[in-house]
Amino acid sequence: MGIDTPLFVMTLNGRKSTIPVPVPWSKRRPYMISYLKKIQPWVIGAQEFTVTQCLDVIRGDDTITGLGEHWNFMGGVKAGNCPIIYNTHKLDYVKDTLIELILDSDLRKRYASIAQFTIRPTGEKVWVGTAHLAVDGITERNAPVLRAKQIARICSTIQGLPDSNEVILCGDFNSGTTKNSYLDSVRKIARTYGLKCLRERISPENISGESYDSHHKFGAKTEQNYRWIDDILTGPGVKPVKAVLHRTCNSVYPKVNPSDHNGISAEIVV
Repeated sequence: MGIDTPLFVMTLNGRKSTIPVPVPWSKRRPYMISYLKKIQPWVIGAQEFTVTQCLDVIRGDDTITGLGEHWNFMGGVKAGNCPIIYNTHKLDYVKDTLIELILDSDLRKRYASIAQFTIRPTGEKVWVGTAHLAVDGITERNAPVLRAKQIARICSTIQGLPDSNEVILCGDFNSGTTKNSYLDSVRKIARTYGLKCLRERISPENISGESYDSHHKFGAKTEQNYRWIDDILTGPGVKPVKAVLHRTCNSVYPKVNPSDHNGISAEIVV
């Protein structure tokens, strides 16, 4: 690391717009834009976020202005809908790659996205990635085994990149059902590659909303069970300072939830 440079990163599963139930994207859209404006991340590692949703949150609609033309995105086109949405006033895009993740057959694939940026004004380089791992009991058979293979593929690909220590991986990892999420298999495997989750690297007093679940299924409220299937993993070349779980549940947005997941943001020093 050179000069300590702050970066404000967010992970968010946006419940893709191609799924109309229980709440269609057209109704959620203004609430999602308002939600992101309130949090003000510099870069979002998104999951289940289609190209349509990326364009909508940037451009806005008749009811609300979007994030603005100084925002851009990459990825999200292929299966997995994992774009990286970023503020071009804060970050300069350098390059990117997609990481192919096999599901339960060679015919079904999902893609993780990773991009390198330089941070203004210092020019420090950092990789930001996003992934959506296999889901239990929906479309994938033997999801825990698949998730283990997927996270190993992502981490091994990252190891082969230049400046690979300066990496941040956002994700809906579909694992982490207890307060001690770092003990689950996905995070254990990531740790062997030098990537650690927020709860391993930040003291509890610097994590706001830690007790809430990261997934509430469009429920009336999010439970206080410490279950984070969503997380931000960081490499040894960056240092997370604090994190916040940002609720999207009905108790915060009483009319329409922006998503069925709560977003998590982190201030990270590069």
